[in-house]
Amino acid sequence: MFLLDFATGLREGELLALDWDCIDLIRGTLCVKKSVKEVYVYHDENTKHIETIFQTPKTLNSFRTVSLPSSIIKLLNTFDNKKGLLFHDENNLPLKAKNVAYEWKRILKECNYTS
Repeated sequence: MFLLDFATGLREGELLALDWDCIDLIRGTLCVKKSVKEVYVYHDENTKHIETIFQTPKTLNSFRTVSLPSSIIKLLNTFDNKKGLLFHDENNLPLKAKNVAYEWKRILKECNYTS
C-alpha cells in the first residue's frame, strides 16, 4: 500500500477506497473515482458511532487516471485475489486510516527515522 501511495501520490481516502475495478494492469493505470472516510453518526445527543462511507471525489479534477510504474504493476500482478478492495481487513472492509498511520509510524521507528 505504501509503495503504491509513493508511486501515485493518491490521497489517503482515495488509496483506501481503491478496488480492483479501478486497476488496469494491461494499460498500467488506475482510475480515481471514489474516496472513503469515517464519519460520526449521532443517534441522540449522548450516543454516537463511527461509520465508514464511500463517496465521490470532491471536485471534477479529482476524478482522474494515474499511470503506474512497471514495478508497481509487477507487484500488483502477484496478488492472488483481484476482486473487491485492494487493501482491506480480514472482513473485507476498508482499512481504517488511523491503523494505517500507526503502521507507517511503526515502520519509520523500525528504520530509526526521526523527524
